[in-house]
Amino acid sequence: NVSNKNYMLLFNTQSFLDPGEINKEVSTQLDLSQPIPFEALEKAKYLKAVAKEVLRLFPAAPLNGRANEYDEVIGGYEVPQNTIAVIPTARVHRDVRFYEKPESFNPDRWIDQKHHPFAWAPFGHGVRSCLGQRLALAETHIALAKLVKNFKYV
Repeated sequence: NVSNKNYMLLFNTQSFLDPGEINKEVSTQLDLSQPIPFEALEKAKYLKAVAKEVLRLFPAAPLNGRANEYDEVIGGYEVPQNTIAVIPTARVHRDVRFYEKPESFNPDRWIDQKHHPFAWAPFGHGVRSCLGQRLALAETHIALAKLVKNFKYV
């Protein structure tokens, strides 16, 4: 999945990314000549929005499964213990109930907008979500910033 994101970022950015916006943010807010403090990454709203939108379209975990511990009744249906439920994360991320024009790449949808808390879950959700989520996102933000800084999109 890392390869998918690298491909998306490296070879398709000119078709959907506003290079002016992200270049301005990277050049004014991030000093890439030294280690980047986590706080500086937190302020890079557009950079984070681009990474979040890539992960929405190409989630690290396109499916997420869980098994129930007990016999349950859900929505009037009896669900026996150890039944595996699969959550199609990739499908949820492209659902029109949660995202306007879900097939299009639009990082602006993440700038100062609220979303359903379970509508974006590329690393899973809750107590069983990916332990490395914060590190993976920080690495993605730094890699994207360095790509923007060191390459010119034409």
